[in-house]
Parts: sequence; C-alpha cells; structure tokens
Amino acid sequence: MQLKGKMYLKVIGILFIIGAVFSIIGAFALFAGGTALKVSGVDGADTIAFITGIILLAEGVLRMAAGVMGVKHCNDSEKAGTLFKLGIAVIVFAVAANILDFVIAGQVKGTEIVSCLISLILPILFVYGAKLNQEA
Repeated sequence: MQLKGKMYLKVIGILFIIGAVFSIIGAFALFAGGTALKVSGVDGADTIAFITGIILLAEGVLRMAAGVMGVKHCNDSEKAGTLFKLGIAVIVFAVAANILDFVIAGQVKGTEIVSCLISLILPILFVYGAKLNQEA
C-alpha cells in the first residue's frame, strides 16, 4: 500500500539532499572567508562568518539526514514520527538562519520576508507528508 505522504517525502527528500550539499559547501566557504578576514585584520566580521558557517553546516547536515531518511522511509508509516520531528527541526533551523540574515542585514525588507517564507515551504511540506503518513 502506498502512503499518502510518500511523494511529498521522496521529492522533498531529494531536494533536501541537493540543498544540503550546497549548504555544506557554503559553510566551508564561510569558514575559509572568516579565516581570510581574521588574517586580514577585519575585526568582528570573522566571528560573524564563523557563526554563520556553523549554523549553515548544522542546517546542511540536518537537511541531509532528513532528506536521506525521507527518501529511504517515504513509504514506512512507522518512521513517520521520526520524519515529522526531523522536519520540525529543519523548520527551526530555517527560521534561525532567516533571523540571522535579518540581524546581519540590519533591517528587514520585503524581499527578505518573501525569501524567509519561501525557505519554509519545503520543510512545511515535508512535515505535512510525514503527518499524512502518521495518520495512515
């Protein structure tokens, strides 16, 4: 029997894996940039780069885990609770990353709000897919 949330979890899981690869690469780029800023003597910017890199790396690893598990267990109602919790954790990290973006930018513009909402669409749909599987 195919569960109702299977397609949500499988497709979004694949997108999470792709996005996670870019997040992890971006995190290491931030670490390299932070090191370059520290060597150059730019005060404070290196700390922001490292903190952002740590958050991005953690978010990338979490998205990778959610993506792999979503693809692997998309048709398993027993794993739906775990996938639901992973989806919530991805949402929390996405919100934290967006708040960090607002803080770094120093102001909140309409485009940043739209970007924040867009960044939450996939995690919300992932949670929805897991919820559909839980109810099956």
